[in-house]
Amino acid sequence: MMRKKYFLTVFLGFMVLLSCFSLLCNLMQEKLISVSRRTTPIVSDRNVSRKTFPPQTLVSPHQFVHPTEIVDPYQILADQVHGPSELNVAFTANNAYNNIKIIRRMQLCLRSLLRLTNSPIHFHAILDVASVKRVARTLKKIAYGTKRPFKVSYLDVDVISKNHQDIIKVMRKYFFTKNVTRYNDNIFFISEIFHRVFHFKKLIFIDLDLRFEADILDLYLHFEKFHKSQIMAIANDLQPQYRVDFEEYRRIHPGTDVGSARPGKQGFNTGVVLFHLERMRKSSLYNSLLKEDLIEALCFKYKFKGYLGHQDFFTLIGMEYPELYYTLDCTWNRQLDTAWLKTVNATIFEPYHICPGTVKIYHGNGDTFIPIL
Repeated sequence: MMRKKYFLTVFLGFMVLLSCFSLLCNLMQEKLISVSRRTTPIVSDRNVSRKTFPPQTLVSPHQFVHPTEIVDPYQILADQVHGPSELNVAFTANNAYNNIKIIRRMQLCLRSLLRLTNSPIHFHAILDVASVKRVARTLKKIAYGTKRPFKVSYLDVDVISKNHQDIIKVMRKYFFTKNVTRYNDNIFFISEIFHRVFHFKKLIFIDLDLRFEADILDLYLHFEKFHKSQIMAIANDLQPQYRVDFEEYRRIHPGTDVGSARPGKQGFNTGVVLFHLERMRKSSLYNSLLKEDLIEALCFKYKFKGYLGHQDFFTLIGMEYPELYYTLDCTWNRQLDTAWLKTVNATIFEPYHICPGTVKIYHGNGDTFIPIL
């Protein structure tokens, strides 16, 4: 009995010491991280020279944020990400300050992206000013977790909207004809004018409900496959969305490939888009298509009433001018949503949804579950 009490006392004493030691380590770690956040940028384990950046003022809601400037005290930066070799990747995080779903998606998406590439990344977060701090904290955690350096710029969606309100007004008129709450946000009407917002040559635009299974550099290399007339790369929408949306046109024109499953003009999904911004700026055809009279004429011709914002705009333009687009393989935007099975039968649905090949990017659109491999 005495021996049992002795061992029990020793065990309890050991556990108390262990708890105290763990608490002390946590306090020291928090102190070190706090100091690190104030004095150094995030860098990888490679031998990279560290540099201390002075505190900077938060971006004013009335200030246009140039995407290549250091604009924020929450900047994540390392010396080696400077230069023309960086990959520019944009995403939207509007209202992230009160939407935990956006933050969770960001963590999953960007961690998967960073862990599979060694390329220098420059993220461009398009969001409201109220969301900057929360998004910045999340990006810090992602940088620490992946041990990957990257550069970040924050662009005020309200400033972009104000500077381009004439075009956004037109886009809303023709591509928000149903009051679908989710799409009643200017973030769905600005990618059409990214070539006027950003001042570099090429941009990858992604949704945050993605998980990367391949190096984003391999996606970027599709720019090298563009024909001279092509200004962007985009994958097909993997549901019969546009078979239904172009139903009246298809009834008037039996046998048309508009809205038909591949190899027909199936329509596009904007979960992953490669914008050749330089070509967009130079394309007189594309810029003419931003004018209301031509948009109205195309909507009339195809009997089209859109409500999905930029995705509908790019799809409509693709029906008339397919030469503007490079079609990404479905494996680079493997959409998982099957909601249209409730509207059409499986025989119609399957040719749209099928996607053979090894998946490079999973897209959990429609709040679908991305499989854990």
